[in-house]
Amino acid sequence: MGLCSIEEVHINDLPTSLNSNQIENIVEKFAQVAHDIKSPLAVLDTLLTSSKKFPESERTLVLHAVGRIKSISKDVLVKRQGIIESNEKLEFYKVFQLISPIIQEKLLETKGKNGIVLNGNDFLTDDSPSIKVKPTEFKRMISNIINNAIESLSGHGFVDIDIHQMGNHLLISVIDNGKGIPLNVLKRLGHEKISYAKTNGNGIGIYSAAEIVKRYNGVLEITSTPGKGTRVDIKLPGFKVSQEF
Repeated sequence: MGLCSIEEVHINDLPTSLNSNQIENIVEKFAQVAHDIKSPLAVLDTLLTSSKKFPESERTLVLHAVGRIKSISKDVLVKRQGIIESNEKLEFYKVFQLISPIIQEKLLETKGKNGIVLNGNDFLTDDSPSIKVKPTEFKRMISNIINNAIESLSGHGFVDIDIHQMGNHLLISVIDNGKGIPLNVLKRLGHEKISYAKTNGNGIGIYSAAEIVKRYNGVLEITSTPGKGTRVDIKLPGFKVSQEF
């Protein structure tokens, strides 16, 4: 199947005779291809951008093609994630299992950025409380909030991920000392799809996070001071293992 035919495939266009498992298998195969070509595409992109051996017109053409392939890959991965999330049920998961992999992932992503420090408190242990969530959806939400914090630093600063038990609730806080958010924007975040200080932002991230937390019977609050940083607090019902049974 060529790249053009992959680009033209949409979930709604798949034969109606296919059952949900067959559709998931097809999307999973596309997703694996999309994932596997990310690294070689990144290398190709870097070489083409830095090389002066190609005529400018040809280099621009190839870079445009690489960009289209990246866009197709991203679209496939987004569709796959949507299918996974739609099939997940609200269940109890330990906070340790949910958040530790995300922190490790972000540590790797920021490893080469010497001006950025990422911290996590000692609360993430095997006996940490459980929360009732959809795991893929929850991880995506936390990952996006941490990404927002990292982006606000402009290359220098810290991001703290703090988790604390508050009675029967769990408080997850993502704190940064980045550029902060003006009050007129802050009061609209989570209520409207608006973006602040992001070139490609569409404002869906925080709005979506607020809706997700609401479905988990929790509360999302954002406090911020321009020039000093931002704090995102997520308060969710939490349960110790002994209370789950």
